[in-house]
Amino acid sequence: MNNKKAQSLSMNTVIIGILVVVVLVVIIAFFVYGTSTTITKIKNVFRGASGTDLAQAKISCENWCQDAKLFTSVDEKKTSAYCVQSFKIDVDGDGIAEKISRGDNQGEFLKYYCGPNIHTNDQYNAQGSPTDNKGINNVGVSCAGVSENCNQ
Repeated sequence: MNNKKAQSLSMNTVIIGILVVVVLVVIIAFFVYGTSTTITKIKNVFRGASGTDLAQAKISCENWCQDAKLFTSVDEKKTSAYCVQSFKIDVDGDGIAEKISRGDNQGEFLKYYCGPNIHTNDQYNAQGSPTDNKGINNVGVSCAGVSENCNQ
């Protein structure tokens, strides 16, 4: 008779394998999306409905502006984190990010962008850009040489 025993992996080997895969995914994300974008996405997972602090959003925008200034083409600038990343911000300090108060998207979170020429959603200012109830649609970080390319 053949006495064959099944081979098995120890639990330690399985756990180490899973950890290696997670670390590889994180490393790949850093190379594909860049450090600032990846870190922001990871923070957004844990942030939930409380939103981002306005000061922190400004710091992120300033960093993204510096990164975007290094790009040479308009397309690279237009797709930079400075132009495309949005924030949920708690403006009134109630612990919950601001929401759209009217229209088709009522109840969804407002999106605040870095620069003044970038679209968001709610009320509209004199230029036709959506704003929140205080007339704000951005975090107020202008970026010469980049922000004018965001909506092209």
